[in-house]
Amino acid sequence: MAKQPVELKLYCSEYTSPSISGMYHFKKQLHLRVLKVYYIFNLLNNHIILATKHRIMVLKNIFSYCLALTLITGFASTSFAQKGKSEVSVAYGYYSMYDFYTGRPYSTSSGVGMINYKYYLSNNVTIGGTIAYENNSNANIGGGSYLSFVPEFTYTYLDTKEDRVRVKLYGGASFGLTVYQDLNPYTSIDNVHHDGSGPEPTGQVTPFGIRIGRRFAGFAEIGYGYKGLFSFGLSYRFRTAKAPKKQD
Repeated sequence: MAKQPVELKLYCSEYTSPSISGMYHFKKQLHLRVLKVYYIFNLLNNHIILATKHRIMVLKNIFSYCLALTLITGFASTSFAQKGKSEVSVAYGYYSMYDFYTGRPYSTSSGVGMINYKYYLSNNVTIGGTIAYENNSNANIGGGSYLSFVPEFTYTYLDTKEDRVRVKLYGGASFGLTVYQDLNPYTSIDNVHHDGSGPEPTGQVTPFGIRIGRRFAGFAEIGYGYKGLFSFGLSYRFRTAKAPKKQD
């Protein structure tokens, strides 16, 4: 009779062991699922916060540059109203500096589309600004786009305005802001968000430009920067203020 309690104890131990093991396994799976949900929630939350902060920063920079460009142009129009000539143009460029090595190895470019405004401070000097857009891509790593807002200065060093066909030779320089939009952002396994989007400085140096025509004209430029090594386009010049009357 002394052996019966021992046999009963062993029976109870064998009966309760699978239940305890199953409960442990259930708690472990539940814990892992809670951690997984928390990780996903935290990942999405960080991504939303970073994206919102980035968009606000980009919008502030664009607004600041547009405001500065507007103030410069307005000041020029007020201070030099006796000159009163403006020029608008559309252009297309090839081989910008973003097509070359800039830390982003691109293989395909859309080219650079541009809209430009110039105000004549004198017959030879203009100030103005350009809005440009370019989309680059790489088959292996995706791509990105560049939206540029760039104030510029030009100087004419030859003008055949007395000839039947007017030809102007000029040079220029510009410095401003481009907003890069990364088309392939990602988040690594260690919860680090990788997105190259953001504002960057940009500019252009143009040692040689030629404009053929008077009011309506065609032009071409050679330089280096966001516009490209080669660019060409059409322009229209018009008077924005009345010429001063000559006194007898």
